[in-house]
Amino acid sequence: MAKTKTAQSNNRKGMSFISHGMRFRDRTIAAILFILAAFLVFVGLTNSPASPVTVLVSSSNDGYWLLSLDGQVQAEEGAPLDQTFPDELPLSDVVAASPRSAGGFWAVSSTGGVYGYGGAEYYGGLDGSFPPAPIVDIVPAQTGGYRLVGADGRVYDFNIEQQRPLATPDPVNQIARDNSRAVSAVGLPDGSGFWIVDNMGVVYAYGDAEHLGDLGRVAGLSSDEQIVDMILVEDKGEFGYALLGKNGEVFAFPSGSSVPCLGRQVKVVTGAPLVAAATLKGGQGCLFLDEKGVVASYGDAPAANQ
Repeated sequence: MAKTKTAQSNNRKGMSFISHGMRFRDRTIAAILFILAAFLVFVGLTNSPASPVTVLVSSSNDGYWLLSLDGQVQAEEGAPLDQTFPDELPLSDVVAASPRSAGGFWAVSSTGGVYGYGGAEYYGGLDGSFPPAPIVDIVPAQTGGYRLVGADGRVYDFNIEQQRPLATPDPVNQIARDNSRAVSAVGLPDGSGFWIVDNMGVVYAYGDAEHLGDLGRVAGLSSDEQIVDMILVEDKGEFGYALLGKNGEVFAFPSGSSVPCLGRQVKVVTGAPLVAAATLKGGQGCLFLDEKGVVASYGDAPAANQ
């Protein structure tokens, strides 16, 4: 009987030891898994991809700036980087920018917030006004101010005294009728007129900016062929515009331009869809930006980063 009690006692001790051992093992595994999870989160945060580059702005010295969606500024090929300004603009989502001076540009967010970088003076914006459609571009005006262009074709003036000229045709009604959206705008260098283009390639002209043609609502235009940007074209002292398709096709108006980057299919090494374009001073060079942040150069444009 004594032997039986001793055996039972030993069994209980053994089971207790095993139970303690299992709990220790479980806690150890849990601790290891926690450390591993924390490490993976840390690696994910430190190696998360940078915000995509979405905006390309040419400077007066033939360099250019690249702006990411979260407002980071990269100066390339001699474009000035103003050390008195932050290298990250205080805008939530940069959707467009326009050069103003040798060392500056205006950047705008989809909600209409504007930031003047370098020598570009701030004249106000739409932040807090809740525009009915996202802002897609900013265009300099003759008086030194600027205009914001909404996806619905509406135009908002800042520091502009003269009455805005009417467009031909009216973009707000036409865009609503066509169920399209404005995607870009570009102005004459003296600010006396500007053009707006929608994603289907229809162009609207204001002021002294003459309507030189467009794609005329091409039927069956696929999402890969739709227009994503518009650039100013200077050829032999005359000004026109070119439309950039997402697939890299460039449509020049008027046609027959001698500018080397027009009337062709633009290719970048990544093969990714294009999102923006810019022409350089003098009009004989073009830069094209794809959605991966790679820039392709044509004509007299400086060597790009592809």
